[in-house]
Amino acid sequence: MGFKLTKTLRDEICKRLMDGKFDTQSEVILKRRIVLADKVYNRKYSPAIRRKMIELPSGWLSELDRVTAYFGEGGGCYGKLKFDGHPRNLKFSTAKVQELEAAELRRRFLSEDAHVDVKIAEPDPLVQEWWAIKQATENLNDDWERLRNEVKGILYGATTSTNLVERWPEVAPFIENLMPVATVSPLPAIKLDALNSRLGLKAAA
Repeated sequence: MGFKLTKTLRDEICKRLMDGKFDTQSEVILKRRIVLADKVYNRKYSPAIRRKMIELPSGWLSELDRVTAYFGEGGGCYGKLKFDGHPRNLKFSTAKVQELEAAELRRRFLSEDAHVDVKIAEPDPLVQEWWAIKQATENLNDDWERLRNEVKGILYGATTSTNLVERWPEVAPFIENLMPVATVSPLPAIKLDALNSRLGLKAAA
């Protein structure tokens, strides 16, 4: 027997469908962020200073999970670069975020300048690297938003679970444990092949 689709149920179905679909794209950006954070940290402290800080006993220096910087002329753009790449700020699956955040990364800072921002101006290549990562993150968010809106367009076009499965048979596994869903014959009301492909859904039998 079918059930009425509320906003909460539609949002949960959408979340299940989208979960993990942007892990690969997010992973590329995450690695670029981690590399940039290390470059900025290494710009802040010379190799000699970093070696001396590492040799000091634990607790003698401040240990932070990020380095901050201004990129560009005239103050530029302010950035907080986390050494773990800030995975929660990307579009990873819930499980992937938990996995990545399990091991927190920190670096040692001198107490007198732990919170002093690094200033990086043109034509330093790190400025372009920062803007390229920023643009890639915006593109990721745009791709995610477009796919979510397309999915929600289908979900909000159905009033009940039975109606939804009639329109979109491949979605049945994502709602079967919310409430019992009746088995129905698929109706070719909407062209869903392209959307199913982007979500990695196998065609319903």
